[in-house]
Amino acid sequence: MQKIKYIFFLLFILFACSDNAKQINNLKAEVVRDYAQIAYLNYQDAYQHTLALKIAIDSFVFSPSDDLFQKTKQAWLAARKVYSQTEVFRFYGSPIDHPQHNLEPQINAWPLDESYIDYVEDNLSSGIINDLSINLDKATLRAKNEQDGVEENVSIGYHAIEFLLWGQDLYEESAGKRSFTDYTTAKNADRRKKYLQLCAELLVEDLAKVIKQWNPDEKDNYRSEFVKDVDTSLAKILTGWGSLSRAELGGERMRVALVNHDQEDEHSCFSDNTHNDVIANIQGMVNIYEGRYSNFQGKGLADLLTVLDKNLAEKMRENLAHSLQCARTIQPPFDMEISAKNPQGNERILKTIQALDEQTQTIEEIAKLLGLSINTKGT
Repeated sequence: MQKIKYIFFLLFILFACSDNAKQINNLKAEVVRDYAQIAYLNYQDAYQHTLALKIAIDSFVFSPSDDLFQKTKQAWLAARKVYSQTEVFRFYGSPIDHPQHNLEPQINAWPLDESYIDYVEDNLSSGIINDLSINLDKATLRAKNEQDGVEENVSIGYHAIEFLLWGQDLYEESAGKRSFTDYTTAKNADRRKKYLQLCAELLVEDLAKVIKQWNPDEKDNYRSEFVKDVDTSLAKILTGWGSLSRAELGGERMRVALVNHDQEDEHSCFSDNTHNDVIANIQGMVNIYEGRYSNFQGKGLADLLTVLDKNLAEKMRENLAHSLQCARTIQPPFDMEISAKNPQGNERILKTIQALDEQTQTIEEIAKLLGLSINTKGT
């Protein structure tokens, strides 16, 4: 009789373990599915805001005025706030990074050589706009982007539009001061108008391509494969998040600028919007961890970790809150924060970098818990 009880006890344990494993596997699948949905919704939102930017540009070009010029700049800033949250969906061969499509350099390439596009302070005839031998059309501008393998030869994307709206950032205390008259009475004003409109059209087209790959209603797209191989996709999620946190945001976008004390190294230098870029990048990380975006609430990595290791789940949540808090202490403009003459600003930047590094270490702990191999060194 005792032996029978023991056998039933073992069977109960086995069934309980099996049921728990099934629950965890189902939760993993939900996390991957809802991450894909957040990517879709975030890119769709970025597309709508960028379409609004295009409409603002078209209105300004049709009837240039300082009022419409300022409204167009505001439209750019609004579009950036949304797009910057999508940066967490990079660094693992996702649709925007996939070499087959090569979309990221067309959408968000930086830093750029201003003289490659338009006039600069010490050369009033430089750039594609002022070279009348270059035909301005979408195919030409695409071909010119990072031409000859030179990364600074940026001809299109958010930052090309930013430069065309604000002009060079020659001032520590403020953004660029391009006048709307560059589109009315200045040399090659009509070509500048056309260039600005072409950039907006290309940006809308490229974002539409990214959306298509994350669209749940499309067949045989990136998303359809992404949700099938759950563990591989979880590794991709953690790789993208960790790479943005440490290598890209903490490294390329902040540490490099801080070490060099050079405003040319800041992400949105022409508009002085870099501090908002940093906050939005971290908000994108929060979105995927909590499994939420706008009105959508799904399952995030926090839900999975709460089941597996509550302490680690809370540690990650605290890391993210700390990173966001540090980023919000950064005082605009960013180029004054990284100045060698501003030790307090330098300290605020450094604390944010350190917070990002700490959260990346926790991301690596999560990967270890899940038995996943990830790379947080970026691409």
